[in-house]
Amino acid sequence: MTAISRISLTVPFCVSLLLAMMAAPSANAEALRYKSAKASEVLLTPRWAFDGDGLSAEQLNTLVAELKAAELRFDVSRHIKSRVHIYLAMPTLVKGLRGTSGLRVEWLARGQFQAGSVSPGTRALVFAGLVTSAELVGQFDFTLTIDARSLQGPLGFDPAFEIEVIGK
Repeated sequence: MTAISRISLTVPFCVSLLLAMMAAPSANAEALRYKSAKASEVLLTPRWAFDGDGLSAEQLNTLVAELKAAELRFDVSRHIKSRVHIYLAMPTLVKGLRGTSGLRVEWLARGQFQAGSVSPGTRALVFAGLVTSAELVGQFDFTLTIDARSLQGPLGFDPAFEIEVIGK
């Protein structure tokens, strides 16, 4: 199994976004392979988060894109009967993004997975528990919030997950 899901964005006025997020695992973590029930590439179209008069500069430049009911299947076969933490990680440098701000990925999760959010250079816990089968399946609703002023080229979003064994 390999990470086969990629999220691409297109914004109004035909500006294309491709966010390549290949985060290196932390010192105690290893990359976690997963697959998605959706197509290998999902196109998202951001919308302006706010409209109306009297908006701040931040509100005027905020884009939002959503991916609902994304089913992810994590290959945890090497960790059966282990207590693990699984994280979603975003690298500090994101292709097409100027600096380390301007992008936040939030998610809601169903079942045994946890809701959370990440921005460049951070990671967040999505699962903590005992692995009892070769595959963990989760369903997520992702929301990407983008500051349009931070864009400097194509963005793409390829979720990077890490796993840490906490104990047996």
